[in-house]
Amino acid sequence: MANKVNLTLRMEPELRDQASELFQALGLDLSTATGLFYRQALRCHGLPFEVKLDGPVQTMEQLTEADGAGPGQDAAAKSKTKRIAAGIAAALCLGCIMVSGVTHAQDVAALQTANTALAAIRADYDKVQDVVYRGLVKLDNSQGLATDNGTILTLVADQQVDTMQEFQDLLDRVYTHDKAEDILFYGFMERGVLGEMNGALYRLEGGWTMGYPLDQPLLSARQTAPDAIEAETMIGHADPVQAVLTLKQEDGSWKIDDITKVV
Repeated sequence: MANKVNLTLRMEPELRDQASELFQALGLDLSTATGLFYRQALRCHGLPFEVKLDGPVQTMEQLTEADGAGPGQDAAAKSKTKRIAAGIAAALCLGCIMVSGVTHAQDVAALQTANTALAAIRADYDKVQDVVYRGLVKLDNSQGLATDNGTILTLVADQQVDTMQEFQDLLDRVYTHDKAEDILFYGFMERGVLGEMNGALYRLEGGWTMGYPLDQPLLSARQTAPDAIEAETMIGHADPVQAVLTLKQEDGSWKIDDITKVV
């Protein structure tokens, strides 16, 4: 366990009690909430909320005079103004802690959802990679299909995907409808490595790319919509590159909608 240090914060007792009650409702204590604020500030390299001025800057002396506690006023009035200013500062700090804590909790939930979704479709996803990109499927070399451009495709003999219907079902389990259509166009038309005749699936012998291997852990995730999550990950084997994985909820299941390399 990492070493920790004690930190003393000065604030109004009422503000402390209200903040403590709020954080307890979120399953946090003041110490954890403060730590979340610091982590969120480090993550975004600044304050995790917008800071702007709606009017000219006022010094403490100006605030004091505005409250009627000028140089000639009593110390109690000055003390009251200072407490008000301190309360405002503490409220801003605790407010951004709350925002940071909620954001952090949402990110953790999105990451858990994304990991669970990928685990459920991982085997099917790898099979798609084998069929479309890597060419790691069993073929029956005794049966071929000549394409219009003269390429000879070979009958797929893999029992999981030896028919066109089984291949479409496989895609539908992994990808959204739109993404599945993109992959069909890519394999059959753009690259010409797949073919179909009488309901049977054919493929060009041999692979030509490693595809998009998702064997690296997700780095982070955030929910961009009630039915959408964006996650950061690495794809590739020898020389992994950063990529953004988009998941969407469709037909009651989380499916891959896009994988984009970060250039």
